[in-house]
Amino acid sequence: MEVIKKGHTFESVIYSIDEIDSIWDQVKDQIKRTDCEFLNHNDIKTLLKEGYYILWVVREINTKKIMAVVIIEMVQYIRHKISRVVSIGGDKMQEWLNYHLHALEEWSKSKGCSHMDIYGRIGWKKVLKEYNEHCILLRKQL
Repeated sequence: MEVIKKGHTFESVIYSIDEIDSIWDQVKDQIKRTDCEFLNHNDIKTLLKEGYYILWVVREINTKKIMAVVIIEMVQYIRHKISRVVSIGGDKMQEWLNYHLHALEEWSKSKGCSHMDIYGRIGWKKVLKEYNEHCILLRKQL
């Protein structure tokens, strides 16, 4: 576990591949909230343990209560490396989102990323005003 950023009330923590099993019961329900037909919590656990995804947690400093779980993937393109939020679920978002999202952006920059993408429902546009809608996803079941 690596503490990335501490605020007054919350801290951002990244868990290593070896720690996924030990923390899983504490984060599973938050991750389950974002289940869909293409990616569910069991898939995410597998991808975390394989090192394809990264587990970022926002928790209360004093109690260590988990307030948010963020699943990140690093995507390397030819000219850019991108930090992509694949899944995010949490409570009391208004209390931690801006500070700890900024911490995630800074951490991503330190890892060589030039951009950060966030996959999410349309409602995130209202919350993440600094982010631009760059594209839409069109999907057809075959």
